Parts: sequence; C-alpha cells; structure tokens
Amino acid sequence: MPPGAQAYIDAMTELGLRPTVEANLVICCFTPVSGARAGTTVEVGVALDELGSWPQIPPYWVHLPSDVKIPDTGSSKGSPKQGWLQHSRQHPGWVQAPPAANWSGHIQAVLKDAVS
Repeated sequence: MPPGAQAYIDAMTELGLRPTVEANLVICCFTPVSGARAGTTVEVGVALDELGSWPQIPPYWVHLPSDVKIPDTGSSKGSPKQGWLQHSRQHPGWVQAPPAANWSGHIQAVLKDAVS
C-alpha cells in the first residue's frame, strides 16, 4: 500500500466516510448536500496509487459509479472498478490543513454538479 494511502484511510475514517479498499480503490461514502444526489449516499473512489503523496498532493481522478452523471468533467477510460468511470476535476486553492476536510469539500463540489 502506498505510504499516504493509510493516512488517507485514517483521515476519511475520522470524517465518518467509512472507507473500504476494493478494486485498487479506496471507496468512501459521501452524502451530497446539494445537487441531484443530495441526501443520498454516493460511493466515491480514489486509486491507491494516487495516494502516495497524500496529503501534500491530492488525488487527481475521482472514481464514481457510471450512473452518476457529471457534465463538464474530464471523464475518461473506465475505472478499475467494473461499472465505474473516473473523472478529473481541478481542486483550486488546495490547502494543506486540514487536508481531509478540504478533500471532502472538493468531493461535495463535484457531487453538487451531478445531474443524475
């Protein structure tokens, strides 16, 4: 496991996001506060190999089930998890402290743009 992956898992656990490892992803359960998915649980994954520099460098790709439609993302090839896609979103203003809360806010911003 990359050095930052356990720190990421620990940080997401502290936020109550119930991280699990599956298909080379750390998958957490987020509940968006706005957007089409507001109030529902959405699983969001980050590749283990992107967590080597956590928390200094945030992950670039966000992995989501393919039924979560987000326009204007740099979605590309499929995710290592069957039926999922990876999406790229910039995280402007990344600050180091507290990185877990910053990442959670970034995911909320991504999920608020979901149209389905």
